[in-house]
Amino acid sequence: MICENDLINKISDDELFRQTKPGLFFTHDSIGFIDVGARGGILELFDPIKSITSVIAFEPDTDECNNIIAADDADKFHSKTVISKALSDSVGVASLFRYSMSTNDSLLREEPCFVERYSISTLSCIGKTQVETTTIDTLMYGELNSSQLKADIIKLDVQGTEFEILQGAKRTIGEQTTCIIAEVSFFPAYKGQKLFSDIELFLRDFGFSFYGFLDLHYRSCRLIEKSAHNGRERLRWADAVFIKDPLDPKINNKRDVSDRQLYIIFIFSLLTGYFDYALELAQKTWSKDQEVVLIKELIGKLSFLDPLITVEEVKKLLVNVEQSPENANIIVGKFVDKRRSIQDYDDCTL
Repeated sequence: MICENDLINKISDDELFRQTKPGLFFTHDSIGFIDVGARGGILELFDPIKSITSVIAFEPDTDECNNIIAADDADKFHSKTVISKALSDSVGVASLFRYSMSTNDSLLREEPCFVERYSISTLSCIGKTQVETTTIDTLMYGELNSSQLKADIIKLDVQGTEFEILQGAKRTIGEQTTCIIAEVSFFPAYKGQKLFSDIELFLRDFGFSFYGFLDLHYRSCRLIEKSAHNGRERLRWADAVFIKDPLDPKINNKRDVSDRQLYIIFIFSLLTGYFDYALELAQKTWSKDQEVVLIKELIGKLSFLDPLITVEEVKKLLVNVEQSPENANIIVGKFVDKRRSIQDYDDCTL
């Protein structure tokens, strides 16, 4: 996945990309990205297209909002708007519960059953504050209503209320949004929290296809020592990718998708590492003749994984194992985990 800080504008400034129809289109326009839950900074995933991205970031913590505003002095986004409000399914005031780890702050209380069962110490409530709430629809079709501010792509990471935010964005995701990254859970760490299945079914009704997870995170009671024992853990949460796929006949009709939307889905696929799909989309929709050559070269360049680099990484892995043989299972396991979400070889044969 392309997401390293040293890859700022890696795609948007690429000469090959600039020659393609998506590249030419976004020399005069920008991609609208809504980052909901921007604590710690705007999602680095978008660094490779920073210069052609207009971002609206939401973070209810005022101090954190000021940090986001002050950040990114160099290599700026096309535009950046930061709003110190919590998003939900209604406009009003709500309690923001504070936890021992600030990244777990939520509009929901913790669920003691699972917090205690899995010893999730970072979900210890230490207080609460009152925050303003609003909805994406209220903003996009109200005070932020502008031809320059769009919600083409939405990212949700709000510790348990992702479903409620989508409820308050029905018009937006129906009319504007083509791609969504949502943090989803598989058991409720917060009271009343909706799970992955609820979100997937909701988005399916709006024409979104679930494409996969960017990462996976697990939890157990940790009763078994992993350095010397094997075993599975329960899936806890992941970042899920949803796309309004114009190639899916059961959900969409590609004739109803604009060129701009096709280009956004294509670029989003590059960012999230769905390179094969990006090439398929281009070839089956707008890309013809010389454009096909450019697209293939661009994707080949962005997705290239040098086998010799992998050889060197394996050599380093062996050195680490030799230095700490008692931790071999953990060292190798982490080596595999790091590559699991972007390297799938189930359909490959040697």
